[in-house]
Amino acid sequence: MSTSESMTPSTRSIAPALQAELTRGSAPGKLSLHLSCGRPGAEYEVYNSPSPDWDRAQATFITSTTGTEGTALEFGDPTPGRRCYVHVVQSGYAVLTVGERVLPLAGGSNFRDLGGYAASDGRRVRWGRLYRAAELSELTADDVSYLDSLHLRALCDFRDSDEVASMPSPPLQAVNSNHVPLVQLSGSTAIRQSRDVIRQPSAFNTGEPGQLLVDLNRSLVHSTAGIRSVFELLLREDGTPLLFHCTAGKDRTGLISALILIAIGVPKETVMYDYMLTNRYLNVFNLRLKTEARIADRLGLVNPDVLQAVMEARPEYLTAAFEEMEQAYGGIHPYLEDALGLTETDIEELKRKLLE
Repeated sequence: MSTSESMTPSTRSIAPALQAELTRGSAPGKLSLHLSCGRPGAEYEVYNSPSPDWDRAQATFITSTTGTEGTALEFGDPTPGRRCYVHVVQSGYAVLTVGERVLPLAGGSNFRDLGGYAASDGRRVRWGRLYRAAELSELTADDVSYLDSLHLRALCDFRDSDEVASMPSPPLQAVNSNHVPLVQLSGSTAIRQSRDVIRQPSAFNTGEPGQLLVDLNRSLVHSTAGIRSVFELLLREDGTPLLFHCTAGKDRTGLISALILIAIGVPKETVMYDYMLTNRYLNVFNLRLKTEARIADRLGLVNPDVLQAVMEARPEYLTAAFEEMEQAYGGIHPYLEDALGLTETDIEELKRKLLE
């Protein structure tokens, strides 16, 4: 899933089946590129550059490789503390570009680039345009420097006012910050995240595990003014690169990610795959330890299965939001059009900005 194939005028699709994943390597300071599904015996050159857009003048040669089925290439991080992109080149053309899905931040959690996902028209989401994350209050000075190097232009914080006050984000350079409290704007009193157990422990002791977040996701659908404002921002000239986040980077952030991706033509199956990546990149074990420490004197009032369910991403949560759209508006696309007011022109502009 974490692949990208360049479709800009300066590149062409030579090996459409080629796939790649870029991750941290087996040792500090190393990156690992995993290639698969390429043509047997095909020869590729691998380059890195600071930009997701292929430009030979900016790129640095890493290595050559023949054949790609299961190939893993490990190399030194060429830009420690800064983001880099890898371009796989054949016959002078970049046939694939890939970045790290999760950003290597010491104090950030579940911080991901939405680049590389394939849309139904054959294009792919541009790397370096859309970032989703959990709350940012524990970012280190090096993390902030790393994020400043991304040249973010806009930020949306979906947390409510009390969450912002208790977990303040550090300022980022040249970023237009927007507070869009989705739960407050919906008028809902739904449980938002595991820290809510501190103020409402009794809510974590009743009902089926997972029901709290089914209810949350259904209620978020009706925060139309807030969600509309995110799309209005994306349509602005200075709306990307955009970073958006909530507390865990899971439900509020997950719903916005899903709606953006679906609007530009990414299939629901891929959207659900991305949603479920939270369980890989959010440190749920650490989150649970912190939460339990805060409520040690009231832990007996909490059903541990309910608490665990609130910390996880589960398919039924996002599905509940889709079902609410179906019931209230007739589907996801009617929701985008009727509830959010997106026109065909708006959708085409989003595709122009976010796909390649």
